[in-house]
Amino acid sequence: MPIVKITKRKLNEAIVDLISLHGYDACSMQMIAEKLGVTKASLYHYGNKEGVVLNAMKEYDDDSFKHFYFALKIYMSAQNHKNKELLVLSRKVIRLYAHLTVSEVIHKFRETIINQHKQ
Repeated sequence: MPIVKITKRKLNEAIVDLISLHGYDACSMQMIAEKLGVTKASLYHYGNKEGVVLNAMKEYDDDSFKHFYFALKIYMSAQNHKNKELLVLSRKVIRLYAHLTVSEVIHKFRETIINQHKQ
């Protein structure tokens, strides 16, 4: 496998994309590695699954609806896993979108799904 430089931005984007599409539980370190074109072992330099997801929650700076959808997926999984830090972080992101009307949420949700399926 050729050497690929993993930037935090690329790692965060891969995590957000995969979890938004598949959910936290279904997303694996192997899936993230394949999306980035690296080995699974090289990802562990950045931490375990929970660690890299927490970093993505803290550092992802895209204000698109994808960030909101990602936070919703994390929130749903974190409730099942009783992960307090993931719950708190995902709630903060969700609150950023609290001002949207229901029709705006539906419209943005559709845009996000359409864009994910185009990729």
